[in-house]
Amino acid sequence: MKSKTDSSGSSEGSVDATTSDKTNEDAASRTSSTSPEPQPEKKKRKRKKNKNKKKKKKSDHSSPSSIREMNLLRLYLQEYKNRVYDHHKLTVETSNTTSHQPSFMDSDEPILIFGSELPRFDASILEEAFLALPSTLDSRSRRQVHSLCDELGLFHVGVENPISSGDRYLALSVFRDGLRHVPGIETNAMSQKKLETLQPWIKRDNVQREQVTNLRTELIYELIDQPGKCLRDEIDQVDLIGMADESLSNTTPPKAQDSNWKWIESKESLKQCILDLEANKPSELAFDLECLCKSKIQQITCLIQLATDDGREYIIDVLADGVWDGVRGLAPIFADKRIVKVGHGVDGVDVPSLHRDFGIFIVNLFDTIEAARVLNIKDKGLASLCARYGLPNCETYNTLKETYQKADWTQRPLTEPMLLYGRYDVHYLLQLRKLMMRDLVKLSHHATNPQGSETDALRDLIRAFHEEDEIDDGEESCVNLDNVPIDNDDQGHEKEACSGIALTSCQAKDLRMNLDLMQVISSSQDKCLSIWNDRPENHWKNATYLDVIKKNTMGGKEWSPAQRHLYDQLAEWREAVASKFRILPGFVCETDFLVKIVQNRPTSKFGVQQISYFLSLPLEEHLDEMLQLVRKSRDEDRLSPEVAFPSFEACRINKDSKQSQDANNGRHTWLYSMALLAAVSATAVLVKMRRRVLCSNVSPATQRKSITDLVVTKRYGLVLFLSVFSMGLTSGLVPNLKLEQEKEIPRRTFGGSAFHTAFLGSVSAVPSPARAASGYGSLAEKLSQKDPALLTNSVFNLPPPAQVYPQFMRGTWNVTLKYGGYLFPSTKIPRERLTKDIQIPGFQKCSIASLSDVGKDVVEYTIRIDRETGLEDRNTTLTTSINSHLGYPAVQQVLYNSKVNPNRLSIVFYEYRTTNAERIELFCNGRESELLQRTETNGATGQIFVCSEYIRQVTFGTGSTVGIPRQVGTNYAHFWTWKETPNDPDTLTGNLLTAGYLDPQDALFFEEPSKPVTVYSHVITAKRIDSEE
Repeated sequence: MKSKTDSSGSSEGSVDATTSDKTNEDAASRTSSTSPEPQPEKKKRKRKKNKNKKKKKKSDHSSPSSIREMNLLRLYLQEYKNRVYDHHKLTVETSNTTSHQPSFMDSDEPILIFGSELPRFDASILEEAFLALPSTLDSRSRRQVHSLCDELGLFHVGVENPISSGDRYLALSVFRDGLRHVPGIETNAMSQKKLETLQPWIKRDNVQREQVTNLRTELIYELIDQPGKCLRDEIDQVDLIGMADESLSNTTPPKAQDSNWKWIESKESLKQCILDLEANKPSELAFDLECLCKSKIQQITCLIQLATDDGREYIIDVLADGVWDGVRGLAPIFADKRIVKVGHGVDGVDVPSLHRDFGIFIVNLFDTIEAARVLNIKDKGLASLCARYGLPNCETYNTLKETYQKADWTQRPLTEPMLLYGRYDVHYLLQLRKLMMRDLVKLSHHATNPQGSETDALRDLIRAFHEEDEIDDGEESCVNLDNVPIDNDDQGHEKEACSGIALTSCQAKDLRMNLDLMQVISSSQDKCLSIWNDRPENHWKNATYLDVIKKNTMGGKEWSPAQRHLYDQLAEWREAVASKFRILPGFVCETDFLVKIVQNRPTSKFGVQQISYFLSLPLEEHLDEMLQLVRKSRDEDRLSPEVAFPSFEACRINKDSKQSQDANNGRHTWLYSMALLAAVSATAVLVKMRRRVLCSNVSPATQRKSITDLVVTKRYGLVLFLSVFSMGLTSGLVPNLKLEQEKEIPRRTFGGSAFHTAFLGSVSAVPSPARAASGYGSLAEKLSQKDPALLTNSVFNLPPPAQVYPQFMRGTWNVTLKYGGYLFPSTKIPRERLTKDIQIPGFQKCSIASLSDVGKDVVEYTIRIDRETGLEDRNTTLTTSINSHLGYPAVQQVLYNSKVNPNRLSIVFYEYRTTNAERIELFCNGRESELLQRTETNGATGQIFVCSEYIRQVTFGTGSTVGIPRQVGTNYAHFWTWKETPNDPDTLTGNLLTAGYLDPQDALFFEEPSKPVTVYSHVITAKRIDSEE
């Protein structure tokens, strides 16, 4: 049970019913033999006692040993942050750095804080993405860690151990993506996400809600005024003689293998449970709830336990699929006043939760904790009451209660001990009600018989009445004590004796005359009115807010007016979001969270996750709205930008890149030397061979042929050397990482028969100019030959200028790109080998930036070309193209400045949107372009613009394997053909060919070093979307 008085297992664990009766008798004797204490004095002593308790509790938290532990913990966490920064060579904020503590961290003694041994910061710990603190830290210590992590700027989260159920530990990290590597982190997140989809009854659109509330509360008020109506004439009675020696020892304890209980975890089983209860209505129904109660505005029912007087027990998992909406079917059973509902301390959680979540009102309640108050029982916890009334296995119950009373009941699956604890909470309640009713009757009777034991007094009175023959045969077998003399206290006030108490068997009409019993029943009905109050929380009275304000005032850093206004705005914003999702505001975010947001004022999602790593679905959806309010507040106070949080993946990539570069430098130095030596040796050999040919006695024709062969051989040697040298330059710029990578083959099956038509169509409109004597020199000449093998990649390229587009293309265009086909033009490498090489451009998403998903049938994006300069807005083109190919907003920004460097471009993606790319770097190695005139058959003339761009792309991503960074280099070239449409200046048609080349570090590179190994074709249609100026 949540938020209920708990028993820690008192020394009365083995006390039987006789002993408990004796204790009640002694207490009653003391009450009747001494004059009552004046009421004002009693209240004064009670307030003083409570004040002393609070002082003691406060002193425990602020004791010198506790303060010392907190300081040690702060030093420990700060030292961890500093050492991680040093280990990964990150920039440490000077405001958070502390001096080194050799006596604390460098000694060989174990690091003991709050009774737990914390891990040391060796190299293996600092190399990890996060630090896991031991599960031996108790809940109070974990709260202290969370608070200090907020102060020191560490990411932190509590996690259930996936290996050991119920074992909870803390994970913290310096890195914004460090906690992603915590085992089971996603499972913990999903359990919280499900709660945010469950709508409580009070938030639903239900026109009958007010009518139902009025009807049920009228019934409850009636029973409060007339508690006697809660007793049933044919059912409720107390046999004092027969029950004199009864206790809970006669009740069989619950066991996992029992067949009388049912586990309700589906919509169908819940319906059957309700049908069983309606068909065989119990006369008494014990109930209890297990709930999540983080705050007033963040509560939800997790489990409902029921037990009937005929031995049936039901454990209802309300969080199971399909169960939540059906629990409302129990409302008529709980509202039936002929069924007595028995609970323990129900006003704290049970009554409000049943009303809030399911619209269930409780009518006719017996609360055992109210009976304990009237009986003057000191330990009112349910486990203590059960022990007092003779529970034989109270140690088992106490152990279960200490372990699971404050457990996280939202986690699934529930363990067998958790279910057993839930059954214990209702198993003894019905028998406990009968025993406590017996003691209430005996307590009232003892007021008139303070001497001797109750049993002896009862027997003496019965014997006396029989001897005097005052009981007629035709009268009921009960004795009326209305004529018993009434004692007076010292002030002359009458002390009421219990009138109408049956001494052998008290029927319902006699029990209604028992003032103590009626007081218990009336108080129990009053608790049924403790329904959920849906008033908004007063965020200005939040304990965390008051504590922060107190600390800030003491430190001279009070909240600014902008912060106070932001706090008010965020509270209103949260209420609006909760109303939209029809959930409690606490499931959007807690008020403590809002206080920390105002205190730190983060402007990014990482800054928000530093405060609370798990964000609710409503909060994630409306996060931008919240951050906009925060940014406005920061601007009002003219604060500097938020400090960037380091990335663990970036640190790993940088470290691995440096190691790879060091290894490559040595390998490339040897390779350059060998290539240069081979080239020089080959040149010397060729020169000697040429001299020998010229000096030989062969015919001049043979000499010319031999010399030509030598020249060709020399050229091949030079090409080999330059290729090796080019590979070294590329590797030096972007080091290669031999890491595991994702394999993403395009959706279409590889085959090329249909491609030839598409390829021929893509270049058919290009005129065939006269071929230069040196070969196919111009771009138009290459395309006019309709041979993909001519689209070769150059070894060396001078930095090209920015591409300038002709006048007819300037403006803003909506481009439709239709996939045409593909081809493997290589005659040296079989297609089977190529399809296994995942580094070929286009084989993985984002490996060709502007064609992020090669093979997608139709893609629409925007091209904007400046009307004055003719330069393309690459930001617009790449952003719209990539987002359209991937099908969702993926690009955060494109960094490009054609004036500074027209050949370097960076694309930054949103975090975690795609595993293939977090950042893409593009290097343009060459550009070609030609503007041609063409004449249609009808005599109409138009222009054709052909252009190309050779690109080296480096893609950085996280990859599919956690902890393994990903870096892929690809080489490709785009060949565009843009055709002007005669008589329609707002329409362009054309084609796009994309040739993919092998990377110099690919194992297949020397088999096909310059020709494309794959070519993709797309058909282009562009419509102008802006008007001529």
